[in-house]
Amino acid sequence: MKGENGGAKVFTLELIINMARLAKDIKFILFTSPNAHSEIKSLVKMFPNIKCQLAPQYRIGFLLRLFCRLLGKNTFMYKKKLDLLFCPFTAPNVATSKVPTICLIYDLQYKTYPEFFSPAECAQRDANFLAAVKKADFLVTISEYTRKTVLEHARVDENKVKTIYIQGNRLANYFNKSEEEELILAKYTLIKGQYLFYPANYWQHKNHGRLFAAFALAFQKGLGKHIKLICTGSLKVNFNEDLKKLNLKQNVILAGYVSEYDLSIILKNSLALVFPSLYEGFGIPVIEAMRSKIPVACSNVTALPEVVGQAAMLFNPHDIDSIAASIVNISQDNKERQRLIKEGVLQSAKFSNPSKMAAEYLEIFRQVC
Repeated sequence: MKGENGGAKVFTLELIINMARLAKDIKFILFTSPNAHSEIKSLVKMFPNIKCQLAPQYRIGFLLRLFCRLLGKNTFMYKKKLDLLFCPFTAPNVATSKVPTICLIYDLQYKTYPEFFSPAECAQRDANFLAAVKKADFLVTISEYTRKTVLEHARVDENKVKTIYIQGNRLANYFNKSEEEELILAKYTLIKGQYLFYPANYWQHKNHGRLFAAFALAFQKGLGKHIKLICTGSLKVNFNEDLKKLNLKQNVILAGYVSEYDLSIILKNSLALVFPSLYEGFGIPVIEAMRSKIPVACSNVTALPEVVGQAAMLFNPHDIDSIAASIVNISQDNKERQRLIKEGVLQSAKFSNPSKMAAEYLEIFRQVC
């Protein structure tokens, strides 16, 4: 999970902590994977009603798990006498018909862009989705766009699928002194207000290639030569040759994974957030930017228009010229920048109450139980 899970990890931890705060009478048992167990245990140790345990699928062999599934039994679940199973990463791996189950679905990207995944990955994602549809008593989605795609691709009662928007304010917890900010910016060779920001792991749907081509084109359209672009996130692809061909080696910074502290400073001092993703179930970074009073230019596809409302400059992520035009406009049109900042603060407020989100989940939990 460390740095690799994108928004899902951030959201899940926020949800767990806020549910534990609201429902002190409920005991939460978190089934964790070996690589995340220690990290999550340390993050929730101050909550007496949260216990962490290694997920059972890591404790028994494959053949035994298969045997239990064929029998329709899960002895682990029986032993724990759980009232409800919540699967925040979709797959109901330890579900049993004796325990009510709720599954969360972030997106069905593999249905739209199967070419972004290996055949095995597509098969696994589809298996997880179909298992959730079959075994869950209730499904939760993170946007109306995702809810719509779920209903399109599965025979499921629409009354048993509900959207609960992601709510959070993780970067608001960092209060930085100006001298500290200058040191962090210097570490990445950045100057306040003279760079664009794109925080995203280097997955195919994040569309880095078109962004770089559009950034090069933006200079031809009048973007100041001093403007830089910094991209953070786990490095999956080597773009050095592409950047060299586009003559962008001096203007693009591939920072890799950075701490939340550094991320907060990079974000709040940027000229704008540019988010050219081809597919999003929600889009946490655009809301974080708006909350930080940073104007946003983003894709006009999937869940992003729903999330940003009128508070972002939209472009076609498949069209390099469209992206480039937005880069120039959001960098130079001061009147539009001020409008976007003002609208962004109002829009982000709709997604900044994690307690409200937790209460909505708890309400569904109680209904299903």
